[in-house]
This record gives sequence, structure tokens and C-alpha cells, in this order.
Amino acid sequence: MYGSSPASGTESQSVQIDSPVELVWELLTTIADIGGWYDVWDTVEHDDSDQRRLGPGVGFRLVRDRRGRIETARCVVAVFDPPHRLGWIEDGPHGRTAFVDFHLETGPAGGTVLTLGKSF
Repeated sequence: MYGSSPASGTESQSVQIDSPVELVWELLTTIADIGGWYDVWDTVEHDDSDQRRLGPGVGFRLVRDRRGRIETARCVVAVFDPPHRLGWIEDGPHGRTAFVDFHLETGPAGGTVLTLGKSF
């Protein structure tokens, strides 16, 4: 399911994943894995080299190379409710700020329903 609301500047998308909520939560909150599944970013750099997982207030940067021009988005975790909700504020390139929000719930037939919402 995909939805968008241009008037409010929000969009959301839900997917059914054939894995338990706890396993999906582990993937979402492992900093090194974010670049492999989130948006169109090439790498993730975390603020604290010892920090391996997202948590309240944890900061990280998303980095991508756009034809030789490096773009960076600075992110800080603002919502952390394991294993059901994760949200961060993303200060992206060109001064665009978004709130990125993940909701996880057990699906009707098992597995996980993951909903990603973005507000601009």
C-alpha cells in the first residue's frame, strides 16, 4: 500500500515481511545495515564509532555520490519504542528536512507489517 498527501507533505508505504517483528527491528536498528535498505544512500556514517545500534538521540549521516557531487543527510533518532516504532529527523541536502517514521506490527497471518512514513 502506498499513499501520499501533497497538502500535508506526508507519504507512507506498508509492506508485509515474512519475518518476526523482533528480527525486522534488529535490521532497522543496526547502523551498518541502513545503507543497504533505506532510500538511495550509498553509505552510513555514525557519530560515535563505538555505536553499532540506533537508540534515543543517536546521530548518524547518510551519504551518497551524485555524479561526483557528495550529498549528506544528518539524522538523529527522535522516537525509539522497541520493537514497534523508530523515527528520526533527517536534515537532508538542499535544506530539506523530513521526519522518517517506521511502525512495526505483527501481520494478520504472522510475519511483520512494516509501515514507513515520511513527513516533509
